Amino acid sequence: MKVTGERNPLPMGSVKVTVLARVEKAVCQIPGKGDVKLSPSQRLKEDLDIDSQDTVEMVIALEEEFGVHFDDDQAAKITTVQGLIDYIETLT
Repeated sequence: MKVTGERNPLPMGSVKVTVLARVEKAVCQIPGKGDVKLSPSQRLKEDLDIDSQDTVEMVIALEEEFGVHFDDDQAAKITTVQGLIDYIETLT
């Protein structure tokens, strides 16, 4: 096997799966959420029962996980897991 030092880029779908797994990790840090499995189509409030206090805790966990800063106004507009993924991708 020849090693050239070049990295093989991940397929775009793999990147989204990695972001999803990291978002899932952050959501699991919210007290009472435990081991939750996320899908992009899930709604934060309706499907995952994430209230305003949970949102604050989730945003803090996501900021730490990804090393980014969420704009409060933008974060308030996010309603789905896919919305979180898309927003995080704009910050990284």
